[in-house]
Amino acid sequence: DSEEYLRKATAAGLGLVARDSETHELLGFAIGGPLELFGHVTGPDRDPWRGTGESFYAADLAVAEAARGRGVGRSLKRAQLEWAQRHGYRFVTGRNKVGATDEMGALNRAMGAYTVTVFEQQYDGRSQAEYYRVPLTPPRLPAQVEGPSDLASGIQSPFGPAPAFMASRELVGGPAPRRVEAAD
Repeated sequence: DSEEYLRKATAAGLGLVARDSETHELLGFAIGGPLELFGHVTGPDRDPWRGTGESFYAADLAVAEAARGRGVGRSLKRAQLEWAQRHGYRFVTGRNKVGATDEMGALNRAMGAYTVTVFEQQYDGRSQAEYYRVPLTPPRLPAQVEGPSDLASGIQSPFGPAPAFMASRELVGGPAPRRVEAAD
């Protein structure tokens, strides 16, 4: 991503930096902000959670090649998710370039991400982008219905109530018998 894009994303939300405590070498960074600020990106532009203020967009996470395999990416991602949760977001969403960021995809799945959709002709026009979502809170239960709860209907009537014309009729006979041919 361009420096201009990264600066805008950082100013809009959260910018995390990982540095080596002894050498102060930059090990990696994570940038993101409210989903509403990324409407120009494929994915956030059509996300049904856009406009609710409940979804944080993980715009970029990168780890220096020399620092890979040391847990830097995992630490940055965990810090990003924890920050988003502390600030009241219900989800973190983002994109991964399919085939080029498989390690990041695996890390996101380890953190609870699931694929929302895959977009074609992204980045260079020849790549796919996996749009993912990480839930940060348990799902909300639907409003309670007045009256008693009928928990058995799904077992007793898995296809719903019987049609009215069946009220005066009776099913006769059991399932059709199986015919088994004896082999000679």
